[in-house]
Amino acid sequence: CLLVFNIAPETCIQQDLKRSRSVGEQVIAYHTGLLQQTLLAIPGENWDEIYVIDQPSAKRQNGTEVRIPTFKVNTTLEIRADSR
Repeated sequence: CLLVFNIAPETCIQQDLKRSRSVGEQVIAYHTGLLQQTLLAIPGENWDEIYVIDQPSAKRQNGTEVRIPTFKVNTTLEIRADSR
């Protein structure tokens, strides 16, 4: 079983600012890119179950998205047949 936390970069930056040992926006951006690559590669890997925990977003009145600090399970990659 693979569990992936897909957290918005904005949330990571906000949390990083609260840390005594901040990693900075460049490190967060780098790891965000790695996460996106991983999400694309996961379906080709041999996992029996895959769960991606997405951070949902909300729409402002002007139509732009706002990430909210609650999470839900994204089941689009839920279960793959075992090809072994």
